[in-house]
Amino acid sequence: MAVCVTGHRNIVPANLTGSPWPDQNPVVLAHHRQVKGLMAHWIAEQNLRMGETEFISGMALGADQLFAETILELQNIGYPIHLIAAVPFEGQESRWTPNSQAHWKNLMSRASFVQYVCEPGYAAWKMQKRNEWMVNHSNRVLAVWNGAQKGGTWNCLSYAQKQGRQIMVLNPVIPTLVA
Repeated sequence: MAVCVTGHRNIVPANLTGSPWPDQNPVVLAHHRQVKGLMAHWIAEQNLRMGETEFISGMALGADQLFAETILELQNIGYPIHLIAAVPFEGQESRWTPNSQAHWKNLMSRASFVQYVCEPGYAAWKMQKRNEWMVNHSNRVLAVWNGAQKGGTWNCLSYAQKQGRQIMVLNPVIPTLVA
């Protein structure tokens, strides 16, 4: 089994002014480094000690890609871990900006395994099918969640709770880990 992530698209600090997109805002870039540092600590301290070596990302913008970047950075410094890209459908990135598409393609090219969960073409329900696939193939879930906002992250967490998965919450506004 593995560990998967679910989380918000815009990972920004409290009271952010300016663009939430990291390539336009150095404050957001610094915030992302802090969030990734917590992710790396949690991965190394909690999961590797328990023998987990596979980490699943849904490859969406935001938390999913920060998690994928963290896995690849740990892999680059010698951790024996693997990134599994759980993509809801072929063409997931097709509506994103050119920079976001290029970044996604780079992460995808470095994944140890890619699983396309549904047939090609956008449909909103495919994101939940991808989330269910990730939870079904995981022991634990890292939720990069503000604790209040409902949507895809909340839906994934609800499913994970029903499946009895262990959940760790990383508050992305004021980066902290809460069991």
